[in-house]
Amino acid sequence: MTRSGWTIAEAIGRIGSEGLSRSLSDGKIIAYEGAETRADKPTPIEYWKRQKGTEWAQFLVSPETETIRNGLRFFPLLHSPDAAARLDRVQLRDAVLRFILNDPEVEASATKMLVQESRHADVFLTGRYPGLVIDYRWPLSLNADDLAWHFAKPVFIALGAPDTVISPVVKKTAELIVDLWQALIELLRSGRLDAIGTWMESGEVVSISRTQWSRGSLLLDLQCGDLVDEGDERRPARSWTGLELKAAPDQFHVEPLVRDRVPPSTTVPAQAKRKSAAQTSIERAISALWPSGLPAGLLIKQRDTQIIRWIKDHGLTVPSSKTISRYFAHHDGACP
Repeated sequence: MTRSGWTIAEAIGRIGSEGLSRSLSDGKIIAYEGAETRADKPTPIEYWKRQKGTEWAQFLVSPETETIRNGLRFFPLLHSPDAAARLDRVQLRDAVLRFILNDPEVEASATKMLVQESRHADVFLTGRYPGLVIDYRWPLSLNADDLAWHFAKPVFIALGAPDTVISPVVKKTAELIVDLWQALIELLRSGRLDAIGTWMESGEVVSISRTQWSRGSLLLDLQCGDLVDEGDERRPARSWTGLELKAAPDQFHVEPLVRDRVPPSTTVPAQAKRKSAAQTSIERAISALWPSGLPAGLLIKQRDTQIIRWIKDHGLTVPSSKTISRYFAHHDGACP
């Protein structure tokens, strides 16, 4: 992706006229005036959602001057000049699903790829990592070659079979995904964007240090929205859960963004209240016992017995079966 954005001709060539209109409406593509000259404060042109069809003549003309807008450029949200501000208070999992796996250019390429590799439709619907095993954990150090290989890897590999051939459309889809993935991770590494989540060791809601986003052992679980540390390959552990993005205060300076505001420093997500010791014990037990989610067919009595046994063995606060049942009544059983 060029960091100077696309012209309207380039945008239509990549995602089509209808795709561009739709993506502007739902906020996946952002248009800016003045971006061509890399102005300090390019102006976002908010696209009206009630617009019918592709009335580009109206969109391209400034209503103030009645002349063609200066330096109009189109950006996928993650490459936009004010990406961090636009991702403020968005769940990290939702950001990946919406702005990476369902990015309009990724979507256009994936539609072609799925003609060849239809078994990977869940990647774009639910965030499942491509491969033979059902897994929703994506490495922070995602790279295009590895992702393309997982897309193309056959279900069965016969002894002496030729090397897997990766088609151009599979390669392109992987490259588009990784380009946006790296843009998101770079926002977090640079400090322009922060992530807040529950630290599993204490149950407290904390800001994740930006240096963590460079660790090769971390995975992002797109089923639960958690960061998983696979330092111990035998039993990966969830380190932070319920991750929400928060823009750094100095990122709210692209004008005139209508929702431009710096949230108070005391603002925290509604779920940021400290959890009880029993809840923390339950979450730690679930993460340790079933890092990939509860196994199918596990009986409630067996589940509770294993959880309580693990908690006792680790000297944590022991909950009652009723407390465990209440916990699961408010959580997806596969995602602690």
